Amino acid sequence: MGYVIIGCLLAGTVLLLIYDLRFADKRRRKLTAAVDAVFTAIAAASVLYAVFANISYKDDKDKYDIIGDDVVGAVRYMKTENDHYIFSRSQIMSPAELIAVPKSAAELPSLSVVYPYVIICSQWGAESYDADFPSGKCQVMTGVVKMRTEHIGFAFLTSMFSASVMFIYNLIVFIRTFADRRKDARENSTGGSDK
Repeated sequence: MGYVIIGCLLAGTVLLLIYDLRFADKRRRKLTAAVDAVFTAIAAASVLYAVFANISYKDDKDKYDIIGDDVVGAVRYMKTENDHYIFSRSQIMSPAELIAVPKSAAELPSLSVVYPYVIICSQWGAESYDADFPSGKCQVMTGVVKMRTEHIGFAFLTSMFSASVMFIYNLIVFIRTFADRRKDARENSTGGSDK
């Protein structure tokens, strides 16, 4: 479903871009090309990031016990409490589970500021225990080796955001250009003498 939305946004953006580049005035054409180039580069960079992250993720999957790498069990960073990172893990047919990871065990990915979903890699057979935190009862994970940004969702959302911005911007330019062309056509049909 999400890929269909991105596909429709991209198709609409391309059609609007063609119109804008053909009929807009020179200043708008340059600005439209620049805006589209910037957001295309952002989307392309996020997809490249996801491709390279997926390669190293496959290596991690062989070495470590992984949680948070699927939609059903998504792990979202919530906050830091008592020197632990607190995460919420979604579950089917039950409330989310709270997970705590000691700050000393692994570093939180820097992208968590803008995209809070992570993959937690821990040693096979590592124990966990329950503990009370201000957020509630958490399952404290031991043996965590590293945490990484959940790359597929990040690339998808970044691409969706970029496609949406490009579509909206190109639609605005299209409306203004279309209105200007109609106004010019009316003035030319009346000879420019409405006085």
